[in-house]
Amino acid sequence: MVGIEGDRAQLGCPCTLKLWEAGAPRTVTLGNVTFPVSQKAEP
Repeated sequence: MVGIEGDRAQLGCPCTLKLWEAGAPRTVTLGNVTFPVSQKAEP
């Protein structure tokens, strides 16, 4: 799962998401990624 904090409007989506493995050469890059509006319950 990947999440973001803050206003998603500041991201300028669609975004490019790059994931990498710590200490290893493997990476994956995903283009045209958008993040949905949070479904977090209000306290």
